[in-house]
Amino acid sequence: SGACVACLSDAECSGTTPNCNTTTNMCRACAADGDCSGNTPQCNTTTGACQAEACTMSNVATKCTDSAKPVCNTSTGECMANKTDCTDNASCNNLYNSTGALGYCNTSNSNTCELSCTTANAATLCTGTKVCNTSTLACVDNTCTNDASCDNFHDGSTVLPKCTSDKCVAAAGACQSSNVSTVCTDSTKPVCNTSNNTCVANTCSTHANCAGIHDGTNALDACVSDKCVQGCTAANAATFCSDAAKPYCNTTTKQCVAATCTVDSGCTPLAKGDMTFDKCMGGKCRKSCAENATNSCQTGDVCKASVCVDNKCAFQSDCAGVGSGSGTFALLAICQKAKCVKDATCTTATEAADCLGIKDDKKTPLNKCVSGKCALPSVDCTKNSDCASYPFTPICTSSKCARCANKDECATGELCDSKGHCVPDFTTAAGEATDLKNNIGSKTDAEVKTAVDKAVDAVTGDVPSTQSQQIMDDLAAAVKTKAANPADKAAVTSTLESLNKIGEKPKHLTKDSLDTMAETLDTLATAILGSGTATVSLDGEESKLGSALASIVAGAKDSLDTVAEQEAQFMKVNASIAQVGRALLKGVTKGTAKAIVNDTVKAAFVQRDAADFAGTTTCPGSTGTTGAGCVKISDAIAAKLTGCSGAYEFQTAAKTYNAYASEASSTDKINAGTQSAGFVCSTDGSAVNVTGLASGKEIEFTLTAETGKYVDANSCRYWDTTTEAWSTTGLTGVAATDKKSVTCKTTHLTDFSTSDDSTAPTTTTPTDTTSANFAAIFNPLLVLLAIFAF
Repeated sequence: SGACVACLSDAECSGTTPNCNTTTNMCRACAADGDCSGNTPQCNTTTGACQAEACTMSNVATKCTDSAKPVCNTSTGECMANKTDCTDNASCNNLYNSTGALGYCNTSNSNTCELSCTTANAATLCTGTKVCNTSTLACVDNTCTNDASCDNFHDGSTVLPKCTSDKCVAAAGACQSSNVSTVCTDSTKPVCNTSNNTCVANTCSTHANCAGIHDGTNALDACVSDKCVQGCTAANAATFCSDAAKPYCNTTTKQCVAATCTVDSGCTPLAKGDMTFDKCMGGKCRKSCAENATNSCQTGDVCKASVCVDNKCAFQSDCAGVGSGSGTFALLAICQKAKCVKDATCTTATEAADCLGIKDDKKTPLNKCVSGKCALPSVDCTKNSDCASYPFTPICTSSKCARCANKDECATGELCDSKGHCVPDFTTAAGEATDLKNNIGSKTDAEVKTAVDKAVDAVTGDVPSTQSQQIMDDLAAAVKTKAANPADKAAVTSTLESLNKIGEKPKHLTKDSLDTMAETLDTLATAILGSGTATVSLDGEESKLGSALASIVAGAKDSLDTVAEQEAQFMKVNASIAQVGRALLKGVTKGTAKAIVNDTVKAAFVQRDAADFAGTTTCPGSTGTTGAGCVKISDAIAAKLTGCSGAYEFQTAAKTYNAYASEASSTDKINAGTQSAGFVCSTDGSAVNVTGLASGKEIEFTLTAETGKYVDANSCRYWDTTTEAWSTTGLTGVAATDKKSVTCKTTHLTDFSTSDDSTAPTTTTPTDTTSANFAAIFNPLLVLLAIFAF
């Protein structure tokens, strides 16, 4: 037989008690702190109720401020009234008030818990004729009948073991903290054990051996190297741990340390005043924090994802969800000068630097300093035409240029979009673009090109709208579908022309549009490689291919908000170039190079016999190559290439980008000169994995830095597609003496790069070409050298 219970799982609980206690089978508010929020962020696991932050012995003064509940029970974390029913000292355990521990049960005074006296506080707590009985923890009258009645008596500086004239006094020659220098003169016993007032040798094996040890100036409470020394505490860390490199106290070892770690448990002993740590992130100890709560992160930290972290940012998106780390929680959603802040403050004199990159929640630039804060320009007006030069505030309202609220406030033929901007009404073009995407299968190449030309030409202005971006998304999707099955060379040409037409409006492209455009090139190249018709090729289309690739890069620069998104897009462009190179060489005589060259892309492709890879291979010297980057294939690769009749590819000098904010100059910098090399061996376009090459059998290649850039031995790296981050696993590098090139050895084949952000040799003064304003930090140049072996 069974019993009826409230719950078996969370599914049976709801409302204010959504969690099931599977031990008691009762619904409760919480099982852990993560179930609580707001003003009650902590879970009392005993009662299952969310509660305010628990009181502790160190915060009772600020937590237990209710005069009716001035005592903290540290076992429950709750503030309470003082006990009036204690029976012995044990029943007062874990009780503290703002002064200290209430460990003494005064049975002769209403059975209340009172402050415990100790050798440390006896001088101030036990006043008048009273002294501390360290056994009962009570202040008592200093009276006696014999020495035995003086046991455990202490006046705060000296044990009082002798009964003289009915009063307990110190033994003759007894040491205490104030007379160590005159009493403990024996060099073998130079310190005083104040617990029994005897001079002792300074030796120890644990901290406990140092209890009560004093040298006359300091309490020596920490055992370090078998000797008692003054140790740090959470309370004295602010002054005691004065070394900036070691500002925190490890309360276990009582030594000052840096807040470094490998696991969470390594952080819990660290403290500095009320500052404690419970999380290890990135090798640094952090403290948990909470939204909508009072936090106490260390100075300079902010609260992000419930952890105190360094306050730093490069873009507005870096501040998403960031809140103040001290005091009352407040969102710090604006990135200003590499710090997340609540308000972007400024001065008129430094307006350009203070408001650089500041945007509101609609991604509108706030580039003017108005009343000490970065804001939209404050422009006086009498009519809408006065606001024509201010596209983000196009409407004259209350004599000021402002955002629009509805279509009626905009001019004829315009809409008010979600950002409050008056934008052209593209309803007709949007409908035609959607129709093209939905009915692409029935459209001829000529009809597709005509529809794309018409829709793109209809999109005007530099301010993107939801409508204009949807048009570009639909057009790109339609062209990609058409690219999958080109019937002839004219179809190939038409697809590229349509792709380039879409690229004419980079400010209106979205991430989806850009992804689709890159995928269209892959789709077209794959279709050409798979076609049995010789005339279906890219021969003569180099210029159109280059324009299409360049438009994707331009769109990434103009449309994507973060460096991570932009860099990911450039990697997709690299992948597209590789596949385009294979298709471009369809039907081309071995040894003949094909090139794509413009201001954004430089790529050269050539077929070579497998025998050419036996030693160092000179890069093709045709138009579009840089002449830099050669590959040396070790003998071990021969076995990996056996039976591989497809392509072997080598890329070099494909730039990648890594922008970051410079706090000193308030400008954005980029690592604008990285190079990459990629290898693929395939029989049908699918990659053959080459990994685990033994020492001495690695693939070796050399990459050269751009003019004014430098590399070092740590510059060889590759893009790990699993972690989506750069890695050096399986790579070693040897830089040239002038640091202008680096030779990399790898145990596997993938996409490689050098990061040329190293400093120059001491004999060379480098040219600094990395600084630029945010609006112009990207000047993309993708350079590819591909060698195909057959």
